[in-house]
Amino acid sequence: MRNFAKIIAMLSVVSVVLIALLFVFDLVQAEEMRDMLQKILLALALVALGGFGISVLSQSK
Repeated sequence: MRNFAKIIAMLSVVSVVLIALLFVFDLVQAEEMRDMLQKILLALALVALGGFGISVLSQSK
């Protein structure tokens, strides 16, 4: 379970970075797309945080 959580967390972090790069370089023009990507970005950040949290908690045993 710990390794699976780490993999999910790392994939989420990579996805967050890619979406953030789209915003930084202003590659997203449509307002609806910006709103949707912001929601996806927030969800991925929460998944990454949860994955790292599970990983840390499972190592403390």
